[in-house]
Amino acid sequence: MSVPTHNTQPIAIIGMECRLPGADSVDAFWSNIRHGVSSLGPVSEERLNRALYYNPTVGIVNRTYTDLGGIIEYRPVDRNVCPITDEWENQYDVAHLNLCEVASRACLNARIDPRHFPVRHTGVYVGSTTSGAMGSEMVVATNLPETLKTFENIVPENLRGQKLSEHFNHLIKKISTKTRQRQFDGSPFTGANCAASLIAQVL
Repeated sequence: MSVPTHNTQPIAIIGMECRLPGADSVDAFWSNIRHGVSSLGPVSEERLNRALYYNPTVGIVNRTYTDLGGIIEYRPVDRNVCPITDEWENQYDVAHLNLCEVASRACLNARIDPRHFPVRHTGVYVGSTTSGAMGSEMVVATNLPETLKTFENIVPENLRGQKLSEHFNHLIKKISTKTRQRQFDGSPFTGANCAASLIAQVL
């Protein structure tokens, strides 16, 4: 029986950066830990409609019993730090754009210029389970007409008619005009795997 050998290849962490709730950098995050600062707080009404989703009683179906969250506020990418182009910025989800800036700052922390990365054959690995908010919005907008059609078929007959159809069409138009549309090149790119892809392209 062969004995498994352990890989003794050394690994060096040469740069770090983060953007977390209540901490826009590694130094801020470490300061929060040292001083026992909690970054949880009430979620804004813009991100949590309490009338629809909140109930302090535990166990209510389709309701959350807490309105606390750890929220990262997205902001425009700092072009002085992250060498992203207008084209890339227009094609990717805001979550991916912000992650790309964090990667650029990690390079700077390692004394590497993100505009002139010294090693081209570099792997980018990102642990991500979901797409950004844009992807979810596009899924909702795409499926809305079929969803409303199904709803129309199950409501009582006395509630159906031209007025209901007009309301549905107005709702579809309102949501569609606020949502990005998929282009022939596949953009905007919203999948979880696109986060690593964007960083690889930019850096």
